[in-house]
Amino acid sequence: MPVHRIQSEDDDMVWPDDDFTGEWIVEWPNGQVKFRSLYLKGKEEGDYLCYWSNGNLAQKGYSQDGECIGIWSDYWEDGTRFKETEYFSPGNYDVRWLTADGQVREIEIVRVGQEPRTETLTP
Repeated sequence: MPVHRIQSEDDDMVWPDDDFTGEWIVEWPNGQVKFRSLYLKGKEEGDYLCYWSNGNLAQKGYSQDGECIGIWSDYWEDGTRFKETEYFSPGNYDVRWLTADGQVREIEIVRVGQEPRTETLTP
């Protein structure tokens, strides 16, 4: 499987061509990996990993046929997880906003054909 490495000079993401198959790696100017994902015919397929310039994980998830599936996690630059998004099907997902100690404080529920709604949880 081909591996394509590219260096990004700023905060913009660089995406592969529509027909790319292989591992796509984008690096920060300091050489740290910024983004790593597998592609099959231009669509993300498998683990998705995104990193801050200090090397800490920024986001991780899994894609199948170009769609996010399962739970995706987002992290602050210091490594603290602040959000989980659970994908059920295209356009149907829950976003769980977390407290500093990892407890769910708010849930945004998004479903196709419905207005998003938010539920705030009390400790």
